[in-house]
Amino acid sequence: MIKFNYIVKDLSKSFIRKHFIFRNLNLNFTNGSIIALTGSNGSGKSTLVKVMTGVLSHTSGSIDLKVDDKKVSFNDVKDEIALVAPYLNLYEEFTPIEHYKVSADLRAVNPDYDKLNRQLTDFKLIRHKNTPIRNFSSGMKQRMKFILALQTNPTILFLDEPTTNLDLDGIEIINKIIVNHAAGGGAVVIATNEEREKSLCSHCYEVSNQ
Repeated sequence: MIKFNYIVKDLSKSFIRKHFIFRNLNLNFTNGSIIALTGSNGSGKSTLVKVMTGVLSHTSGSIDLKVDDKKVSFNDVKDEIALVAPYLNLYEEFTPIEHYKVSADLRAVNPDYDKLNRQLTDFKLIRHKNTPIRNFSSGMKQRMKFILALQTNPTILFLDEPTTNLDLDGIEIINKIIVNHAAGGGAVVIATNEEREKSLCSHCYEVSNQ
């Protein structure tokens, strides 16, 4: 994993002039951090995650991502950043194995099927490795998104409402992933209002357009 510093300064985002989704947000984190982004529904948590992962541009302020004290772009470290979110769709006609292969091809990496089998076992999906995704429950799909996000061993893991549609067993699996990822030198940023997830975090930042 890379050694990094992620610094957000006076960050604001608007889609319509003078109508801000969030404004003047400041935060920073580095390896080993677990960060919670909290706020009421519609406060802009999901939009902030998209901005912080480079999916959307910001309106004002700055995001500095430094690796070994040198500023880099999102594109420079794209394999070091991963996102799990409800709005990211899976290919419904593919099985987990097929999906893993396509994902690896898109990322220009070799698929590690031994790793996939371990993850399918950990996420309790191994019995379904040849089942089309369209036959998965919403909770199973969420677990599959985690497997794909972890494919390149990313340093920074962004999670938008990560336990949506999960039962207690699934929540326990995800929370273990979060803790272990940070303990292993990575960092996790979670958009959530769930107390269970917030209790894992070292810092909480409230997102607001005020």
